[in-house]
Amino acid sequence: MLQFDPERRDWSTLNVFAQNTSELVPDTLFLMAGTKLTDHDFVGLQWQPSVRAWWTPSGLQTLWAAVSRRVRVPSRLEEDGLLVFGYVDGGLVT
Repeated sequence: MLQFDPERRDWSTLNVFAQNTSELVPDTLFLMAGTKLTDHDFVGLQWQPSVRAWWTPSGLQTLWAAVSRRVRVPSRLEEDGLLVFGYVDGGLVT
């Protein structure tokens, strides 16, 4: 059985994203930096910065790296849900 407490709930989410890509060496080395701001009733205000760089020494090769901060917003089931399991042994019921 699945129950929610409270049975009904309203919440809001706000997301804002900005990023910039720069060409450090023409057609070879690139840098992308950005962030996402999230305001959610379950986790509050969170920021998720990210930086990515890639190097293309030739038209067939690319080497890239990235560093990011992730934020996981819990689901309604995790926040307010209650999962009830029951078991009855058929040999005990007459």
